[in-house]
Amino acid sequence: RREAQLLAGLHHPNIVSVMETGEDPALGPYAVMEWVPGGDLKAHLERAPENQLPIDEGLDIAQDVLAGLSAAHEAWVIHRDIKPGNILLDRQGGAKLADFGIAGDATGAEALPGRGTLGYMAPEQEDPQQAGEVGPATDIYAMGIVLFEMLAGRRPAPGEDVRELRPQVPEAAASAVARATHLD
Repeated sequence: RREAQLLAGLHHPNIVSVMETGEDPALGPYAVMEWVPGGDLKAHLERAPENQLPIDEGLDIAQDVLAGLSAAHEAWVIHRDIKPGNILLDRQGGAKLADFGIAGDATGAEALPGRGTLGYMAPEQEDPQQAGEVGPATDIYAMGIVLFEMLAGRRPAPGEDVRELRPQVPEAAASAVARATHLD
């Protein structure tokens, strides 16, 4: 119910839409989501040579997801679980953000430390002392990890520059990844 309510207020071409909600007498509440036929980014990366996408494709996917995140953040919604498995691709290669199951408001009031996916969680998500700091930067951090992964074929080591693994990545993209994943 909570996820459906959050998504019902978010209308953006890069966010999966809720088509219908209801309650089944035997199974309980349900939400029917938009079908996105291209599968998720995780599977797409697994099929890619060396688990890397062409640079332009990775940047296009990142732009789509960031557009959806911008709309969510403008509505005071923090996703909190940005990862390749929660990014769906359409047949044209466009990306849509899905699975707002642990999303919350941007005040951090509902923040629960440790909720998210290890390897993509920002430091404030992992540390109970910083749970109130969860906000838009939390999602940007995770998106930086995802962009690094799309371009380099794996998640980064702390402080690692994506151009060390793939020198063809434009400096502006490498700089954006470095800023997004900076621990401070």
